[in-house]
Amino acid sequence: MEETKKKQRLSDSITEELEKMIIEKFRPGDKIPPEMELAERFGVGRSTVRESMKALTAKGIIVRRNEGTFVSVEVNRCLIEPLSLLVNMEIGNLENLVEMRKLLELGCIRIAAERITDEELKELEKLNWQMHEPGADGLKLQNIDIQFHNKIVEATGNQLLVELLNAVRKVMVQHSEDPYGVLEVLPDMLESHGELIDALKKHDPAKAYESMETYLERSHIYQ
Repeated sequence: MEETKKKQRLSDSITEELEKMIIEKFRPGDKIPPEMELAERFGVGRSTVRESMKALTAKGIIVRRNEGTFVSVEVNRCLIEPLSLLVNMEIGNLENLVEMRKLLELGCIRIAAERITDEELKELEKLNWQMHEPGADGLKLQNIDIQFHNKIVEATGNQLLVELLNAVRKVMVQHSEDPYGVLEVLPDMLESHGELIDALKKHDPAKAYESMETYLERSHIYQ
């Protein structure tokens, strides 16, 4: 029993070291060294490294393929899965997620209004135009709307905000959002998008904030 505990403590320690190494030295999509090289680097057996790799795979930090082990390009799984678990366990609920989304969206819009570029504005206009396409179904419209708001957050230049808000939206989609409900509020959404674009073009944080508030009130399918 004591030997098993020692092995577990060693595995946990190596997992922490590997995670730290990945964060400090690698980017999403990078290939990391093979197990044998890592075992030699940390002075442990290959089986210990293998257990640590399993733990990091479960956390969504790495992905293992035939050609090797890579840093996950979907690192926001590290945010999505805990949020989803909190909702499933009723520690948090959808109302909490809605509140979090509002706080993040309203905070981001002020920053975006100051930093957004002409190229990003063109991309927003293109996405808004796509939502006017006749015959688009609810799922497509929902995806475009998410892209539209992701683009606004990207304009802040803060990647942590991008990942956090994207994770919140994905958990909301998993648990409550009805993609076909977009059709019910589409005219209001399009009007709000136009107001947001106008405010962002003027680099007016106060007006942009007001427009985002209006959008969130009108788009009751997310609430």
